[in-house]
Amino acid sequence: MDPFRHQADLLPLVTLQPPVRLLPADDLAAVVRATPIVHDLLRMAAAAGDAEAPRPEQARMWSVAEDSRLVDVRDGAAMTGPAAETLLSGPADEVLDTWGDILYSLFAPEADPAALDPGTSTLLMLLSHRDALPVAEIPELTDQAADELAELRLIRRDGSSVSLTPLGTWSALDLFRTLIGQDIPVHGATAGVDAPTLLRALRTYSDEERVEEVRVWLGARDPARAAEEIAGVLLDVSPLSRAVGLTVLLEDLGRPGLDVAAALREVPRLGALIRAREKEDHGLPPAPVDVAWVYADMTVAAMEIGGPAESILQLSGNLEVDDVLSMLGMMTCSDHPYTTPMLRFLIEHHPAPRVASAARVALQRWRGVHVRPPGERGRRPRSPRKPGKTTGAQKRRRR
Repeated sequence: MDPFRHQADLLPLVTLQPPVRLLPADDLAAVVRATPIVHDLLRMAAAAGDAEAPRPEQARMWSVAEDSRLVDVRDGAAMTGPAAETLLSGPADEVLDTWGDILYSLFAPEADPAALDPGTSTLLMLLSHRDALPVAEIPELTDQAADELAELRLIRRDGSSVSLTPLGTWSALDLFRTLIGQDIPVHGATAGVDAPTLLRALRTYSDEERVEEVRVWLGARDPARAAEEIAGVLLDVSPLSRAVGLTVLLEDLGRPGLDVAAALREVPRLGALIRAREKEDHGLPPAPVDVAWVYADMTVAAMEIGGPAESILQLSGNLEVDDVLSMLGMMTCSDHPYTTPMLRFLIEHHPAPRVASAARVALQRWRGVHVRPPGERGRRPRSPRKPGKTTGAQKRRRR
């Protein structure tokens, strides 16, 4: 097992997004086929073999048709491309893939990813907000961009507010995945996936949503085998996925989940994590290595969620400074694979200088890594003093 294969989950490009609900693929494909732009592109594809070149006002549409393979140009000759047949009679999933290509050609930035098209910015903002937004709160949404998005059946207008249509939600999700490089979970999409994929998807589900999605994932699975499958991957997934997996075992799978969780109490590190969640007095104090591992795991799980540093610290336990210092004193015992990024996070973001300093010392001891304190500047080494020359003697001589 590569202990750092989930490193990218620790500090996502954006805060993890909650799941979205999508219409069935057949319904979305029907909406795609009914959009005016698809009608125009299919007419252009059907006439691709004509000798007449596209008129200047058609240049953008012709580019979109080529990019999405509704038109193929070979050796200077144009012909109808394979995507045209897909839009006319292909499977729903392939229709949506072609629609994604059309949108990417329309909206994707050509050079600077920071300079998003106004339509793209609007779709991503509405996807993140999830509810209708007043037009005044979307400075990128010009009248021209709003008209285009409405004609594409991506947004609906209600007075002075706009919101995503069902096709707009799918389209924003696809653009988000393509441009940002991050997946947003979709309700009901975990049927048939393996346990690590399930736990990764569930990281941002609410309690009610998680129960619903676990029910979808279970399907025809035997609950006892499902519980064993989740338990078997808990040490292989990221800390936040691990926390979700323990919740599924303890709350969602009934007696089979509780039985498996009881057996995990004897597993090193996992047992300490379960006992920490239960907050019960188990007699003997936990070993320092277990304390260090649990604190690191909980902090890194909060880092995965993302957001402002103060929110991450609150999610990781919101401990008093003295408690954090006590935890850091045990970090030399830690064998958690993410101890280094966790300590670096505390060094850079904890508001208490004593904690940042203690984390710096802990990192130096744990990894032998020197971390320069904020404001420290490199200085030239002092020249050695000549024998017999004291500072006082030098001062007296200059008088």
